[in-house]
Amino acid sequence: PLQRAPAAVTVLQGEELKKYKTLAEALRRVPGVFIDRNELKERIYMRGVPDSFLVMMDGVPFSSDASTIDYPRGRELSLEYIEKIEIIRGPGSALWGPDAFSGIVNLVPVRGDKLQGVQIAGEAGSYHTRGSSVQAGFARSGWEGFVFGSGLQSEGFEHDLHTGDKRKDDHFGEVYARISYKDMFELSGRYSEYRDYYTEPAFLLQGSEFKPFSFVQATLTRPVAQGTLSLQGWYQNFDSFEDYDTTRFEQDNNQWAAEAKYDRTVLRNHNVTLGTSLRYNDGSKTTLRNLGTHYDYFPSYDTHLISFYFQDKWKLRDNFETTVGIRYDNHSEYRRRFSPRLGCNYFFLNGFNLKLLYGRAFRTPSLAVVIENPGLRPEQIDSYEAELGYHYKNIVGVTFNYFYNNLKDIIERDATGAISNRKDENIKGVEAALTWHPHQSLALFAS
Repeated sequence: PLQRAPAAVTVLQGEELKKYKTLAEALRRVPGVFIDRNELKERIYMRGVPDSFLVMMDGVPFSSDASTIDYPRGRELSLEYIEKIEIIRGPGSALWGPDAFSGIVNLVPVRGDKLQGVQIAGEAGSYHTRGSSVQAGFARSGWEGFVFGSGLQSEGFEHDLHTGDKRKDDHFGEVYARISYKDMFELSGRYSEYRDYYTEPAFLLQGSEFKPFSFVQATLTRPVAQGTLSLQGWYQNFDSFEDYDTTRFEQDNNQWAAEAKYDRTVLRNHNVTLGTSLRYNDGSKTTLRNLGTHYDYFPSYDTHLISFYFQDKWKLRDNFETTVGIRYDNHSEYRRRFSPRLGCNYFFLNGFNLKLLYGRAFRTPSLAVVIENPGLRPEQIDSYEAELGYHYKNIVGVTFNYFYNNLKDIIERDATGAISNRKDENIKGVEAALTWHPHQSLALFAS
């Protein structure tokens, strides 16, 4: 149950999730999230910090040393094959490592046993929008499989350029597939490509963006010594292309990772998690073309990250639980980082609970800003929060949350355009959410 999770959590699923076309539209519904839009795409703020949370699918982050802010948020990610979106507000580096700064957004794809067949869909709309998708799933003799593919083309919402040039059509394409055997083995992957055109409003010049994340991962899970051991390996590619007038910025970043995690219940009241991971990142293919001149920024640039983490969720009594965790990360460029996490959850009266939480997280500077200032330090956040909740069966849920975030070394441009680490600052906020199911066919929410 959400009230027992040691964090501020929102889950979007079922009929509610079907209302949304993009991740940005879905997150607009979540307490503590604000969405702004420029000429190119949405900028998503979680608890006052823009583009600061980690997006994951099948345990693979849509983040790397190439970029920490270019996760899919528009039509380049279809929600048709997403069964559930789990949103955790608050730092999450203790378990998920760098870039889980202000929160985590976990995308859970549909399973083949939920579909058991083939579904084909098509759409058409204004601005010459047209698209189609197909998904298929099966489950048999312990095996489960799912595949999804989609394509979309649109001239976008912007007007043509005043010079008489016609704005080129946006196009999006995506493929996802997974096969698994019982709870022992899983192999999945995602490939996407798109081109999103935009108009710079001041000069009415056309540019385009292409920043897809693609990955493949394999996970093996086995019972070991009265616990569960999970071994995962994944490869991820971030292929970034920004083309604006006479300037073209390109990145082809590759990242490999291996992780081992062991979960075990100790003395009936302790749920213990131990883990270690290794990541290798190759960002050497970072180039800029400006007025016909070609610049290779990183003819040789690679980094590695070694991590160890531990978490203990201890049920002291039926109505009182504590969570203690810590992660150690050693980055080849930014050295050692410790990310602690503490929490307690107290249930009282009938349906009330109180969560007291603390967490720390960090994220490394992306290569796009390291180019301008190689001496940047990783950003850090320390978050303190208290959440009071009330839940009555599955009919009524009410939560009030107060948080205080202390931010250090935030990377921003100053008035002269130079990138640097800014001094410390803090953000305080209050979140409130209400869900009410007066009838099985009606759900109301406010936040």
